[in-house]
Amino acid sequence: MKRLVLMVISALICGMILTGCGSDKPIEAEETSNEILQGKWKLILINLFFTIEEGNSSIDYSKKNITYEFRANNVLTVSGEIDNIDYRGHEIGKHSYKVLPLPPSGPLGPTHIGLPVKIGAKNHNIHFGWMFFEFYEGPAMHINTQNGTLILVRVD
Repeated sequence: MKRLVLMVISALICGMILTGCGSDKPIEAEETSNEILQGKWKLILINLFFTIEEGNSSIDYSKKNITYEFRANNVLTVSGEIDNIDYRGHEIGKHSYKVLPLPPSGPLGPTHIGLPVKIGAKNHNIHFGWMFFEFYEGPAMHINTQNGTLILVRVD
Protein backbone atom coordinates (compact mmCIF):
# COMPACT_ATOMS: atom_id res chain seq x y z
CA MET A 1 0.00 0.00 0.00
CA LYS A 2 2.82 2.40 0.91
CA ARG A 3 4.53 1.60 -2.34
CA LEU A 4 1.36 2.41 -4.33
CA VAL A 5 0.96 5.74 -2.51
CA LEU A 6 4.62 6.62 -3.17
CA MET A 7 4.22 5.75 -6.86
CA VAL A 8 1.11 7.90 -7.17
CA ILE A 9 2.78 10.84 -5.41
CA SER A 10 5.89 10.46 -7.60
CA ALA A 11 3.74 10.37 -10.73
CA LEU A 12 1.89 13.53 -9.65
CA ILE A 13 5.13 15.38 -8.93
CA CYS A 14 6.60 14.35 -12.30
CA GLY A 15 3.39 15.43 -14.02
CA MET A 16 3.51 18.87 -12.39
CA ILE A 17 7.15 19.32 -13.34
CA LEU A 18 6.59 18.24 -16.93
CA THR A 19 3.56 20.51 -17.41
CA GLY A 20 5.62 23.42 -16.11
CA CYS A 21 8.33 22.67 -18.66
CA GLY A 22 7.40 23.72 -22.13
CA SER A 23 8.22 26.08 -24.85
CA ASP A 24 9.30 29.55 -23.82
CA LYS A 25 7.58 30.84 -26.94
CA PRO A 26 4.67 33.15 -26.06
CA ILE A 27 1.20 31.88 -26.88
CA GLU A 28 -0.35 33.74 -29.79
CA ALA A 29 -3.70 34.90 -28.43
CA GLU A 30 -4.50 37.22 -31.31
CA GLU A 31 -6.72 34.94 -33.39
CA THR A 32 -9.18 33.94 -30.67
CA SER A 33 -8.92 37.13 -28.62
CA ASN A 34 -9.66 39.41 -31.55
CA GLU A 35 -12.99 37.64 -32.05
CA ILE A 36 -13.98 38.31 -28.43
CA LEU A 37 -12.73 41.90 -28.56
CA GLN A 38 -14.23 42.91 -31.91
CA GLY A 39 -17.51 44.71 -31.98
CA LYS A 40 -19.12 47.80 -30.55
CA TRP A 41 -18.94 48.49 -26.82
CA LYS A 42 -20.57 51.29 -24.81
CA LEU A 43 -18.66 52.97 -22.00
CA ILE A 44 -20.75 52.70 -18.81
CA LEU A 45 -18.42 53.92 -16.07
CA ILE A 46 -14.87 54.26 -14.91
CA ASN A 47 -13.72 53.01 -11.53
CA LEU A 48 -11.08 55.39 -10.29
CA PHE A 49 -8.14 54.28 -8.24
CA PHE A 50 -8.44 54.42 -4.46
CA THR A 51 -7.06 57.56 -2.85
CA ILE A 52 -6.94 58.47 0.82
CA GLU A 53 -8.71 61.78 0.14
CA GLU A 54 -11.50 60.43 -2.08
CA GLY A 55 -11.64 56.70 -1.24
CA ASN A 56 -13.16 54.58 -4.01
CA SER A 57 -15.04 56.56 -6.60
CA SER A 58 -16.38 56.14 -10.10
CA ILE A 59 -17.75 58.30 -12.88
CA ASP A 60 -21.06 57.25 -14.46
CA TYR A 61 -21.09 57.41 -18.27
CA SER A 62 -24.22 55.27 -18.74
CA LYS A 63 -26.34 58.22 -19.93
CA LYS A 64 -23.67 59.31 -22.43
CA ASN A 65 -23.28 57.71 -25.82
CA ILE A 66 -19.55 56.99 -25.77
CA THR A 67 -18.67 53.91 -27.83
CA TYR A 68 -15.54 51.90 -28.49
CA GLU A 69 -15.64 49.93 -31.73
CA PHE A 70 -12.90 47.33 -32.18
CA ARG A 71 -12.71 46.45 -35.88
CA ALA A 72 -11.15 43.42 -37.57
CA ASN A 73 -8.48 45.58 -39.24
CA ASN A 74 -7.00 46.44 -35.79
CA VAL A 75 -8.56 49.90 -35.70
CA LEU A 76 -10.35 51.11 -32.58
CA THR A 77 -12.81 53.95 -33.14
CA VAL A 78 -13.84 55.89 -30.04
CA SER A 79 -16.86 58.13 -30.60
CA GLY A 80 -19.31 60.18 -28.59
CA GLU A 81 -19.96 63.58 -27.10
CA ILE A 82 -17.54 64.34 -24.29
CA ASP A 83 -17.97 68.12 -24.10
CA ASN A 84 -18.67 69.48 -20.61
CA ILE A 85 -18.13 66.16 -18.83
CA ASP A 86 -15.25 64.74 -16.80
CA TYR A 87 -14.15 62.26 -19.48
CA ARG A 88 -11.21 59.99 -18.62
CA GLY A 89 -11.29 57.45 -21.42
CA HIS A 90 -9.34 57.24 -24.66
CA GLU A 91 -9.39 60.24 -27.00
CA ILE A 92 -12.23 60.47 -29.49
CA GLY A 93 -11.03 59.28 -32.90
CA LYS A 94 -9.23 56.32 -34.42
CA HIS A 95 -6.50 54.37 -32.66
CA SER A 96 -4.55 51.30 -33.68
CA TYR A 97 -4.78 48.29 -31.39
CA LYS A 98 -2.98 44.99 -31.22
CA VAL A 99 -3.56 41.93 -29.08
CA LEU A 100 -0.16 41.13 -27.60
CA PRO A 101 1.16 37.60 -27.10
CA LEU A 102 0.65 36.11 -23.67
CA PRO A 103 3.87 35.56 -21.75
CA PRO A 104 4.76 31.93 -21.08
CA SER A 105 3.18 30.32 -18.03
CA GLY A 106 5.24 29.02 -15.15
CA PRO A 107 4.91 25.79 -13.19
CA LEU A 108 2.33 27.41 -10.91
CA GLY A 109 0.14 28.65 -13.75
CA PRO A 110 -0.24 31.85 -15.78
CA THR A 111 2.14 34.69 -15.02
CA HIS A 112 -0.18 37.26 -16.60
CA ILE A 113 -3.76 38.08 -15.74
CA GLY A 114 -5.97 39.59 -18.41
CA LEU A 115 -5.61 40.01 -22.14
CA PRO A 116 -2.65 42.26 -22.98
CA VAL A 117 -3.65 44.79 -25.64
CA LYS A 118 -1.73 47.75 -26.99
CA ILE A 119 -3.98 50.71 -27.84
CA GLY A 120 -1.99 53.42 -29.58
CA ALA A 121 1.32 53.53 -27.71
CA LYS A 122 0.02 52.27 -24.34
CA ASN A 123 -0.37 48.74 -23.05
CA HIS A 124 -3.55 47.74 -21.24
CA ASN A 125 -4.94 44.62 -19.60
CA ILE A 126 -8.46 43.74 -20.67
CA HIS A 127 -10.74 41.44 -18.67
CA PHE A 128 -14.08 40.07 -19.83
CA GLY A 129 -17.01 39.26 -17.60
CA TRP A 130 -20.74 39.71 -17.07
CA MET A 131 -22.48 42.82 -15.69
CA PHE A 132 -25.80 43.30 -13.95
CA PHE A 133 -27.15 46.84 -14.04
CA GLU A 134 -30.78 47.81 -13.68
CA PHE A 135 -30.71 48.67 -17.41
CA TYR A 136 -28.35 45.94 -18.71
CA GLU A 137 -27.36 42.34 -18.21
CA GLY A 138 -24.72 40.86 -20.48
CA PRO A 139 -21.08 40.72 -21.53
CA ALA A 140 -18.76 43.40 -20.19
CA MET A 141 -15.19 44.46 -20.81
CA HIS A 142 -12.87 46.03 -18.23
CA ILE A 143 -9.93 48.02 -19.64
CA ASN A 144 -7.25 48.94 -17.12
CA THR A 145 -5.80 52.38 -17.90
CA GLN A 146 -3.63 54.90 -16.09
CA ASN A 147 -6.81 56.80 -15.15
CA GLY A 148 -8.70 53.83 -13.73
CA THR A 149 -10.70 50.88 -15.05
CA LEU A 150 -13.09 51.56 -17.93
CA ILE A 151 -16.16 49.33 -17.87
CA LEU A 152 -17.87 48.80 -21.21
CA VAL A 153 -20.87 46.69 -22.22
CA ARG A 154 -21.41 45.08 -25.62
CA VAL A 155 -23.74 46.98 -27.93
CA ASP A 156 -23.59 44.59 -30.89
